[in-house]
Amino acid sequence: MSVSEKIVADFVANGIEFVTTVPCKQLGGVIDAVEKEPSIYHIPIEQRR
Repeated sequence: MSVSEKIVADFVANGIEFVTTVPCKQLGGVIDAVEKEPSIYHIPIEQRR
């Protein structure tokens, strides 16, 4: 299990069902793992300048 998969597994284990993210290279693995987890609703937000 990767660190990103462990983080998402901990989200699920603690009842996290909704996640909002902004683009981030450092958290790319976590964001990908959240996208693959059917029990978490993911809303990606764009950064605007």
